Amino acid sequence: MTRPLERRYRALLRLYPAAYRAERADEMVATYLELVSGNARWPSPADVTDLIRGAVRQHLRANGAHGLLKALPSAAALALTTATVISTMWLLGVDTLPRALALRDGSFLTIGALGAVTFGGWLVAGIAASIMPGRWGRWAVAAALVLTVTVMPVAALTSLQRPAMQMLVPQLMLGLLALALPAGRQVWPVLGVPIGALIVGAWSALDGWYPVCSCRTQPSAAVLLLLAGAVVAVVFVRRRDERGAYPLLLVLAPAGLFVVRDVATGLLPHAATPTWSMLATTAAIVTVVALAPVLIAVTMRGRRLRHPGDAADASSSSFGPTR
Repeated sequence: MTRPLERRYRALLRLYPAAYRAERADEMVATYLELVSGNARWPSPADVTDLIRGAVRQHLRANGAHGLLKALPSAAALALTTATVISTMWLLGVDTLPRALALRDGSFLTIGALGAVTFGGWLVAGIAASIMPGRWGRWAVAAALVLTVTVMPVAALTSLQRPAMQMLVPQLMLGLLALALPAGRQVWPVLGVPIGALIVGAWSALDGWYPVCSCRTQPSAAVLLLLAGAVVAVVFVRRRDERGAYPLLLVLAPAGLFVVRDVATGLLPHAATPTWSMLATTAAIVTVVALAPVLIAVTMRGRRLRHPGDAADASSSSFGPTR
């Protein structure tokens, strides 16, 4: 008789492509059962996460998206660097002067105590991921994600002020992408601390020593993130690396979320303020539109590989040759 635990592992394996499951299911189940403790009745959270990640990886490979998988670490490093830089800017430049000095354009946003904890957590995560490669770095990013999510119910249950959603949502998207950090040591996020401090200092000096507000930092962060993704993509395409343009495509969503308020405001009559529901709808639309190029690229590549007559086109695709 099949054990309940074995049935549950086999249920998780249904996430995998049918061909892969038919070939490897028995071997994988046997391996997991050997490693589990004797009294366990359910797969551990680590095993569930591992199986889900493996299923996504195999589905991408079945569609010839090897380049996308290999591009994830590069995009993750860009995402965490951006999250570290902008968190540093907000910590040093927002709410550092009395509010009376910051009412010039009415768009100044304070981050409050909860914001200081949240963005301080992202700064720590960026440094930790740089000096503790692999699993520990990803755990630091996961902790920063939990902090960001926790801010919302804590603010609702207390009188503490939280940062605006237009500041928190892009950080969440950057953090989710940063979970794909590679195992090797990364120095990029550490550079975010001095770079962020330098940008804030220069910005304040040029702007009459006013604090930085999110209305100016977020569009700038979006542009810089897209430029960095474009540079990495150009390098990969010129080298005929199979990662190709995927790094740029992967950062489109977080970059788009940085400018949600600007997009929503541009759709309204002059001097009108977007409501929360309009901002949420705009964010959903921007995310779908930004993710569409990734899905289109994967789908087109899979179709080329399934048609032998188009093999030559697939090998010369701008998203990377098949190896």
